[in-house]
Amino acid sequence: MRTTFKLIAGAAALAAAASSFAISAHFLRADGTVDPKGVLVVDFKLAGLGDNVTDQITLTTQADATYQCFNNGSNAPQGVPFQIPTQVLTTTGDFTSGKNGNIVATIEAGPPDPAPAAAVSKCLDQGNKKLCMLAVSYSNSSLSDTFGAFIGVTPNPTERQFAAPSKQNPNPATCVTSL
Repeated sequence: MRTTFKLIAGAAALAAAASSFAISAHFLRADGTVDPKGVLVVDFKLAGLGDNVTDQITLTTQADATYQCFNNGSNAPQGVPFQIPTQVLTTTGDFTSGKNGNIVATIEAGPPDPAPAAAVSKCLDQGNKKLCMLAVSYSNSSLSDTFGAFIGVTPNPTERQFAAPSKQNPNPATCVTSL
């Protein structure tokens, strides 16, 4: 009877040690950049998971963008570019750790919705054919996981400016054409 109790107690201690290791997850880094299409790309490293553990990572960010209408000749009508209202974007993905208990991966969010109804309507009313993002900024960006790990994305804010359409590049990746 004593031997059985010791075996059960030992197995319970091992299980508790294994589960406490699995919940020692912590982010080592979260580096944000904005790609040529205006998407926030976050490269991160999460450690302390144990081997082959699937973890759900959530990226949350506040996105602000400036847009401008352009015609087919890549000319902007009179008026100033307009700022869209701040949008809160959330992306979630499942990632699995390797044999070393780490996840090294990338998660993305955005770009912010370029077509508030009033903006598209304004562009169309003026005979314009495309709406282009001129600048985007992601702020208060953070990563969290299933086990309670959390990290802010650096730099904060993560920003990028974009060139307006030109005769050499009439449809940059940041433009919505065929409105």
